[in-house]
Amino acid sequence: MNIFNVIELYSSKRQLKKIKTLLINHQDSFTRNVQAWLVLGGCNVDVCDDVGSVDLNKYDFLVLGPGPGHPKDWPETLALMEKWEKKPMLGICLGCQLITHYFGGSVQKSDNPCHGENVEMHHDKSFFDDYDSPLLVTRYNSLMIKKQLPDVLAGLGFSENGDVLACKAIDRRWIGMLFHPDSFLSEVKFDSRWFFD
Repeated sequence: MNIFNVIELYSSKRQLKKIKTLLINHQDSFTRNVQAWLVLGGCNVDVCDDVGSVDLNKYDFLVLGPGPGHPKDWPETLALMEKWEKKPMLGICLGCQLITHYFGGSVQKSDNPCHGENVEMHHDKSFFDDYDSPLLVTRYNSLMIKKQLPDVLAGLGFSENGDVLACKAIDRRWIGMLFHPDSFLSEVKFDSRWFFD
């Protein structure tokens, strides 16, 4: 029995609501960590390596996983986001950058690239209401989202110097986390209330 069997068994015993979830694999070593984090949060997860062949009608929730490069390097994912329309979506690391880029925000090279560094995220508890501010989150990125977000996005959490660490779309349940909530160093647990009533 592998770790994912154990997680599925644990989740089923807790009788969590299973959310039919599509996780886009952007060829990142953390993809399976994200999958495990989602399963523990009550998701039934399919991991997709080929976005051109996926049937979106089978899913209630889309997760854009982490990965290398700039959002513009992933045109197939950007096209998939267009088809997803206003259904709930979460972007993690690259996924958060994809959401920002999709709406015209600025994703630029960071002055402080890091890999596995805990940083303090400041937030007003309007979204991360179960957590104190500042909240410790774990960064694995070399690209940052600059302070000035497009009007269609709202910042949910910021670094000490004001860079965006989490954001959401104003008119839909699309949420981006530039940090890795799936990291064992992070304090953030998946909460389906962020996306579903």
